[in-house]
Parts: sequence; C-alpha cells; structure tokens
Amino acid sequence: MPYSFDGGVTFTVTESPSSAVFVLVRAQAKLEPPLISLRGAGGQIAISTIAQVTFYGRDQVGNDVSVSGSIGVNFADWGDSTTSDNGS
Repeated sequence: MPYSFDGGVTFTVTESPSSAVFVLVRAQAKLEPPLISLRGAGGQIAISTIAQVTFYGRDQVGNDVSVSGSIGVNFADWGDSTTSDNGS
C-alpha cells in the first residue's frame, strides 16, 4: 500500500451542501513500491485498497471535531497507450 501521509485543506461546513478538494494519493506514491511495480502492466495487474480519511477541525465555538470515512481505491497502469511520453 502507499505510505500514509498528512495533508491540509481548509473549508467551512454549513447547513448548505459544501465540498472541498483534497489529495487522496500523493503523486510521488506512483514512483514508490508497490505502485511502481504496476508500470508497464497495461492494466493487467491491479491493487485494490481501502483508504481511511479523517478530517480534523473546530466548530464555531472552538471545540475540536473530527469525522472519518473510508473509500475504495484501485491502482493499475491504465495509462493512455495511444500517446507517447513526448506528447505525440
């Protein structure tokens, strides 16, 4: 599995729907084991994982709050084989 990491994101949760963008898998994780071993396999090999994501914050009166969730993540070499590295 890719290594665990901490990151930062800022957003405000209200009564209305809200959304935020955050990194689930670091770009450099593609260059580390075990993901690097998927390179060149053309999607024939996949690694299925479950990511645990926890957000920490504070409510409007300063109380610490947190929420956790899980999401399935599948890794494979699903690159576009119709293009080369030089963009042609």
